[in-house]
Amino acid sequence: MRILCAIFVDMYYDKSMRSLEYHTFWPACQELGNARLFQMDRPGIDNRTLNRMFLDTVRRFKPDVVFTAPVRDEWQPGTMGSLDCPTVGWICDSYRADYVRQEIQKYSHVVGTDEKTAAMATAAGKPFLLSTWACNPDFHVPGHQKDLDIVWIGQNSAYRRDHIAALQENFGDRAIVRGWNFPGGPVTWNEYIRLLGRAKIGVSFSKDMAGVPQAKLRDFEVAACGGLLLAEKPNYLSGHLESGIEYVSFSSIEEMIEKAEYFLDHDEEREAIALAGHRRTIKEHTFANRLREVFTWALGS
Repeated sequence: MRILCAIFVDMYYDKSMRSLEYHTFWPACQELGNARLFQMDRPGIDNRTLNRMFLDTVRRFKPDVVFTAPVRDEWQPGTMGSLDCPTVGWICDSYRADYVRQEIQKYSHVVGTDEKTAAMATAAGKPFLLSTWACNPDFHVPGHQKDLDIVWIGQNSAYRRDHIAALQENFGDRAIVRGWNFPGGPVTWNEYIRLLGRAKIGVSFSKDMAGVPQAKLRDFEVAACGGLLLAEKPNYLSGHLESGIEYVSFSSIEEMIEKAEYFLDHDEEREAIALAGHRRTIKEHTFANRLREVFTWALGS
């Protein structure tokens, strides 16, 4: 299978770092077939030129399937529609509803991680596959020791603020909080993985920036990195990880604090659940497995 993977290679806010997509989707494509990388982020290249370069790459490479994870309006209307092979757009951030409605029109097949995107794709008459996030076992790896009690890294928002404040108030310096709009700012991907790899407990909040529940990449990252996943309900983990066996859930700030305290005091229980979640995640929930399902669906429909 010839796969053209069109993604951002560098981080949007720091060109010295490789992107999430580069560490996840690209290795999966390489594992699944004869893959060619097309870099969507090219400083100094205008949108029209980028699209022309992409079409030139398609003509030379002759892919069986094109996979892309757009961030903003990288693809001009008609670019993907002009191809003879299936074009798969991995669409997330459904809280940007106007952008998503516009973006899903461009592809022959749409993949998303929430029902809101599914509804918009269905309304547009687009074949849609509900998928979810995953891990890269070669990138998301446990640390040599678990010497950090609680870790949360992400972007601050009004919805998350009270939860973060409660963690800091109850655990002080034992709770490592980093990311956008926090003291210390965002971390590099390598630092992010190192911190998760050292965490006894990794916290995951289940809502997007607008407060709407969505599937979270962090759920699988925490589990793959060997920490106990403490995930907010409602979440999208049903059928992927079993609550109480492979991760622990909470429904309120009070329950989050109570369970964090309990599992920090009960090492054997914490480590058993974390190990079960880790083993299942690196076996079943990898980006290669996700994209294998995606490409089988796209090429067969």
